[in-house]
Amino acid sequence: MNPEVWSAIQTALDDYVKYLWPMAVALAGVGIATMATLQMVKDLFRLQWYFNRWQVRRWLGQRAGRCHEHDASFAPDAGWAHGELITLATAGDEDAFYSIDCQQIAAQMAAASQIALDYPRRYTDLFLCLVAEAEPADVKRVLGPPPRPAAKDAWIGARNRVGHQVQRTLDGLQISLTNRWKRSNQVVSYMLNVLFVMLALRSLNARLTSMPIVDSMLVALLSGFLAPVAKDLVTALQQLRSRVR
Repeated sequence: MNPEVWSAIQTALDDYVKYLWPMAVALAGVGIATMATLQMVKDLFRLQWYFNRWQVRRWLGQRAGRCHEHDASFAPDAGWAHGELITLATAGDEDAFYSIDCQQIAAQMAAASQIALDYPRRYTDLFLCLVAEAEPADVKRVLGPPPRPAAKDAWIGARNRVGHQVQRTLDGLQISLTNRWKRSNQVVSYMLNVLFVMLALRSLNARLTSMPIVDSMLVALLSGFLAPVAKDLVTALQQLRSRVR
């Protein structure tokens, strides 16, 4: 094959990189500024603390209602359940409990659930919220008085089934908390990306020929999607360059 073909391809690739590199660097700068601003706001206003508290209390309220629907004889109080959870998880320190991330909250709740399972009649409200999906017959058996020797095997089987249900419930909560927090961060970061680019375009329009508003919005929206990707791309390229050197 003619060597000029490969030379032409190489030239086209070089031109392509020269065109994309300034755009990638600019969008990476937007992404870095967005992430820094978002992190600062989260730290200053304790947004994750409020998010965690709202989600856990909301979850307990939903579980309490579902438990009552499952069996009308169960009527757990979500407020009492929340208090019992904080007591068992962090010795009543609500600030410490909600200051950790979603995975750690799920781990603390798993530890608290073990105590609630061991003493269900002492922490009845929390226990009932945790076992809302379990079979009512198993729940009543575990909540009942200590079993007689003849009924011990049935009690152990009911407790094991309830315990497995609690584990799956907390796994679902962890996945839900993590995904909602991640999605919230993505939405806010996208909005901040668009805002930064719109401000930059407004500054450009003040100094140069005005860009049509539709074009400005399209550039800002596209930048909102590409800024985090461009930031990761520039970081990867910089790491690759340092390795080559």
